Amino acid sequence: MAIFALTTDHGPRWDASRGIREQEAWDEHASFMDGLVDDGFLLLGGPLGDGEHTLHMVEAADEDEVRTRMGEDPWASMGLLRIGALERWSIWLGSRPAAQWLRWLATLSVNLENNTGSDTVYAYVTGQVLDNGNALTLLESDGQTPYYPASPAPTGSPLAVDCAIPLGASGGAPTPVTIPHLAGARIWFSIGSPLEFLLNPGPALVEPSVTNPSDPSIDLQWDFCELTYNDAQLFANISFVDFVCIPVALTLTGSAGIQAVPGLPGGGLDTVCAGLAAQAAADGNRWNDLIISRNGTNLRALSPTNAMVLNPGLLAGYYGGYGDPGLAAVHRHAADRGHPGVVRHGDRRGVRRPADLRRGRILRPAHGRRHLQL
Repeated sequence: MAIFALTTDHGPRWDASRGIREQEAWDEHASFMDGLVDDGFLLLGGPLGDGEHTLHMVEAADEDEVRTRMGEDPWASMGLLRIGALERWSIWLGSRPAAQWLRWLATLSVNLENNTGSDTVYAYVTGQVLDNGNALTLLESDGQTPYYPASPAPTGSPLAVDCAIPLGASGGAPTPVTIPHLAGARIWFSIGSPLEFLLNPGPALVEPSVTNPSDPSIDLQWDFCELTYNDAQLFANISFVDFVCIPVALTLTGSAGIQAVPGLPGGGLDTVCAGLAAQAAADGNRWNDLIISRNGTNLRALSPTNAMVLNPGLLAGYYGGYGDPGLAAVHRHAADRGHPGVVRHGDRRGVRRPADLRRGRILRPAHGRRHLQL
């Protein structure tokens, strides 16, 4: 087997008025390219400059195999792409082992689709880059360039660059972003105005808060989903464990097919708030204090934990009837084992975490198209 450098060029039927993802039969082309990656044929690839030419690193027995396999691309037969240059490539130099180098260049392409009904929506991407010493990063406003903030001297320092990614109009074309290997990552969304992120020494990121009444974003509609993307899997969590505001849906299209998490349906926030009000009326507890509204409109519904930050006495003792018998049983068990009254809080050895405590979704990266819809 040999390594080849291959360029592909726009063909005679390429529509220059459209972006790459708006070209005819994009889905079929993307699925084909996913298959080349999964087969180990396509090692690296991406557009050069303005995107008219694309450079690929491929592994094949000879030039004939490269031309045959690339000729099976639906875009080749449609006249959208054609092979440009094809040369055998002898890799002599490199600052890191090939496997590490490939991990460094690994990225995840995500399409952010706005279906909110508002044409003013912003996205932010934050996380720790696994291939760069877990360094804190945000994507810049182009949705492609990682911004690594320096540690500031004062607390509450502003970001040095604009990291608000403007999304397209509601119902319009999705906005693509490119994400490196990230841990503890979030994709944030805000409607109407940008969010404010600040920096503390470290650097440490000061994120928007729904429990700080003085937060600049407290009156905005905003939400986020969480993810970790490494060289083994993509784990995404859109379970709204902190609060409910903007419905977020996730779709993954790859060589293995389509996986989808629909998120809340339209009007889901109002349904949640109506349920909280009904529960408050049914049992006399202040469940309606979880509802945050502005000008008579539901803004968000907080989890009990977050609502208790704003009102420490909220739902006090509500779970006593559930938790006290269990705690008493633990004490009895400890006494039976010769340790009367000893309960080692936080010692989780041998304790299995319930499967539904942090519900998420594991999506195997298939180098295809990922869509986040809101």
